[in-house]
Amino acid sequence: MYSSFSANWEGEHRQQSFQYDRGDLDIRECRLNCRMDEVNRYLDRLVRQDVPNINFI
Repeated sequence: MYSSFSANWEGEHRQQSFQYDRGDLDIRECRLNCRMDEVNRYLDRLVRQDVPNINFI
C-alpha cells in the first residue's frame, strides 16, 4: 500500500529522521563514505575554475 506525499511528509518517521539529522548526525563521518562528495568537490572546482583544463577528458 502506498502513502500519500503529505502523509509521508507529516508522518512520524520523517519527524524522527529530521530530529536525527538536526541533532545526532555527524557530517564529518558522513563524508568518509559519501559517493557524492567527490562529485561535489569536482563541481566546486569546476565552478571556481581554479584548475586549468578541469573539464578535459
